[in-house]
Amino acid sequence: MLELRYMKTLNRIAILLMAGTGSRFSKQGTTEKQFIEVKGVPTFIYPLKSLISSLIFQKIIVVCASRKKKSVCDLIKKFTTTDSVVVIEGGNDRNASVKSALDFIEQNYYNLIDSYTYVFIHDAARPYIPLDIMTIIDENCKKYDAIAPAIPLTDSIVQNGKYISRNNILRVQTPQAFNLMKIISIYKSPIDKKSTDDFSKAINAGLSTRLIDGSPLLYKITYPEDIYLLEKLL
Repeated sequence: MLELRYMKTLNRIAILLMAGTGSRFSKQGTTEKQFIEVKGVPTFIYPLKSLISSLIFQKIIVVCASRKKKSVCDLIKKFTTTDSVVVIEGGNDRNASVKSALDFIEQNYYNLIDSYTYVFIHDAARPYIPLDIMTIIDENCKKYDAIAPAIPLTDSIVQNGKYISRNNILRVQTPQAFNLMKIISIYKSPIDKKSTDDFSKAINAGLSTRLIDGSPLLYKITYPEDIYLLEKLL
């Protein structure tokens, strides 16, 4: 990894979000899901390694809870050898954590970013990131302001006791990529605090968007049982 002073621009930056408490996962008193060890490795290390090994990103911003910052830094040093990762403190919710990361990028790398810089935002709760998904998203950055993977629903859907058609209903996943300057602009404007999906913000802001084929492997750890699937994937 070249030192920053030798870089002309940062073309691709990744944000890995892991500041949440995962209440549905940890309500039974278990460890927060991003720190559960699978085969001796904390789960957040798996998506981090995928981002690093993709060779797409010049910088990776890991956003964690303030109380966890030291332990996260120690774990990253233990399980990786890269110097492209920076750990910062997140906010009280996902939107605040994304904004913290965007503010950090703007304030610290202002002379290295431009209108062609894209940022990939990924939830650490999705530990398995297929390389081809990242590659396809990266290729689409040349044409669109915002790109996200999505997969169709396979289960039947019931709303208020009635079955509804699942046609044209998709499950949107991460990583999601955005033109950095445009997503920063969105976060500087009033946003719907109930909305936790950045791709929806891009749509509402009128950005050019593209949904690509996602993958069932990009599943999100929500309940303790989901850990078993990760063990089988690795």
